[in-house]
Amino acid sequence: MKQIATIFSLLILTSKPLYAYELPAGLSRSTYDVNGHSLSVIEGGPESGEPVLFIHGIPASALLWEDVLIEFVDKGYRVYAPDLPGYGHTRIDIDNETSEHLFSLEGSSSLIYAWLAEQNIGPVWLVAHDIGGGVGQIFTANYPEIVNHLTLSNCIASDLWPIPTISLLKVTAKLGLYDFFAGMGGMEHGLSWYKLRTSVSDESVMTKEVAEKVFWYDKVNNKNGRQQFSEHLKALSSEQLASYDQKLEGIRMPTLLAWATDDPNQPWEESGQKLKSLIKHSDVAFIDDAGHFFQLEKASEYANVLHKWRIGKLSNDNQIESKKVAKNEI
Repeated sequence: MKQIATIFSLLILTSKPLYAYELPAGLSRSTYDVNGHSLSVIEGGPESGEPVLFIHGIPASALLWEDVLIEFVDKGYRVYAPDLPGYGHTRIDIDNETSEHLFSLEGSSSLIYAWLAEQNIGPVWLVAHDIGGGVGQIFTANYPEIVNHLTLSNCIASDLWPIPTISLLKVTAKLGLYDFFAGMGGMEHGLSWYKLRTSVSDESVMTKEVAEKVFWYDKVNNKNGRQQFSEHLKALSSEQLASYDQKLEGIRMPTLLAWATDDPNQPWEESGQKLKSLIKHSDVAFIDDAGHFFQLEKASEYANVLHKWRIGKLSNDNQIESKKVAKNEI
C-alpha cells in the first residue's frame, strides 16, 4: 500500500514554494535556529511591551491569529505567534534524532521553551487555542516560571480528543497515505472542507481564500510541508496530554478560559468544563455567536475581553453570563 501511494505521489503531486503572504503593517515574520531546527515566528509590537505568546492549533498556522495580533499590538503588547512543528514555515530536521519527539505536544512545548530561553523572552502571557492549548497546558505545567498569565480558548483537554476528522487524518499519516490524500484534494473537498466550513458560526468568513492561506497551503501544496504535517499527525497523543492532568491542578498563575460558544469541535460543556475542573481558580469568559475559529469572526471582541481581564476590568457580562451557556454550567 505504501509503495502504491508513493508511486502515485511522484506522478501527480507537485510542490509549490511556501505561502508568500505579505503580513499587515505592524507584523513581521522571523526565523530562528533552535537546536538545528527552523522555528518561524510572526511578531510585532513595541519591544518594551508585555510579551504575549499565541499558540495555534490544527489544522491552522500562526496566520490564524493575524487579526488578534494586530489588536494586541494596537494595545501596546509585544506579540509572538510561532508556527508549531508540522505547520506553516517552521521546519524540523527530520534526520535529527530528536525530531520525532518535537512533533508531539510535549516536544513542541520544549522547542518553544528553548527558543524563548535563547532569545531571553519572558515571562510571557500565554494564549493558546485548539491543540495549541494542549501545547500550552504542557508548557505551563513544565515551565511555570516563564508563564505569568494563561489564557486557554476552545482547546483540547485531557483525553477528550481528537475529533473524528483529525482521527481520520492520523490514520492516513500512520499508513503513509497523507501525502497522497492531501495531493488528491482530500483536505480541500468533501468531509474535511465541510467540517472546516461549519467550524465557524458565520460560514461567510470561511472562504476558500482564507482556508488556503490559514489552513491548507503549507500542508497541501508544499511537499516538505506535507511530510512535516504527517509526522506531526503521527505524534499526536491524547494519552500524553492526559498525563498532565494532575500537574494542571497545581498551577497557580492567573488563568482565563475564554470560550466561543458555538463550537462543534471543543464545546464548553466538554473540554471547557474539564479544564475548569482541573484549573479550579480559573476565570471564565464567553464569546457568543462565534465558532471554533473565533479568530476569523470576533478578533476584536476576543482581544478586548482578554485585555480587560488582564487589567482587571472584565465585566460580569462576559465573565459570568452567556446567552448560550447557563450559569450553573460554569
